[in-house]
Amino acid sequence: MKQTLTALALLAVAFCGAPAHAATILIDDFRDANHFPLPESQQGWAIPLFTQANPFIMEHTQQIGTILGGERDAQINVTTTPKGVSANGVIGDVDEEDPGIEGVFEFGSSATAMVTAILEYDGVDPGEVAAGALTNALNLGAINFTAGGNNAFALVFRSVDPAPAKTGVAIRVEVTSAGGTATYDGMIPESSSESTYQIPFAAFSSQAPLSAATSVRFIFNNGVGGPDPAVDFNLKNIAAVPEPATVATACIGFVLAGAAAWRRRRKLAA
Repeated sequence: MKQTLTALALLAVAFCGAPAHAATILIDDFRDANHFPLPESQQGWAIPLFTQANPFIMEHTQQIGTILGGERDAQINVTTTPKGVSANGVIGDVDEEDPGIEGVFEFGSSATAMVTAILEYDGVDPGEVAAGALTNALNLGAINFTAGGNNAFALVFRSVDPAPAKTGVAIRVEVTSAGGTATYDGMIPESSSESTYQIPFAAFSSQAPLSAATSVRFIFNNGVGGPDPAVDFNLKNIAAVPEPATVATACIGFVLAGAAAWRRRRKLAA
């Protein structure tokens, strides 16, 4: 009996101790070969040159890390443009002296800037910047975000600083497929240290697109009533992952199933 229980325990450790990232689909680790600073206000980001009608858009395909579909589209929408507004950000390496070691999407706005940031992954779509708008090329090839047991999106932040009197930064996620679009709206909690914000697939308005997605879009600071001012965050990576609770449940089920099988064998032997 002792040997059997020991064997079950070892199997449980082997199963539950397997790397959780085995099923992970990395969407973006922001490990670009070079810094790609977002334009600051004096360069025309938060002045009338870039507004919702004429947003700042950046395509990026050159990277040493991972970008789902081979290209990231970043769009900055400014909804207020008073004189003196400032906003800034960067996508890429966070240490200029050691390029490519660690990536980040850093975003911030002043106390009066109403700015929304969008990251879209829909495959390579040349000419999108020239067109002046995200074209939603839908070239991911019907990717299955649920493959390997994944059931949530995970966004790892180094820090999240919401607007004054707010508890977090609004986020909307849109996953599109040939059958329509699934949406999620939530609030990323404030945090001064590294934290992970998980979005269960079950929380989306529809489940169908998640198994055959042609594009996924993450919209930051676009909550009810529009963007908030004085928002900034530091995003480390985005991935589709299995939720820890799911992994734990699978471990418990494995152990219980093993124990039940052992009891059945013992009873038959008796």
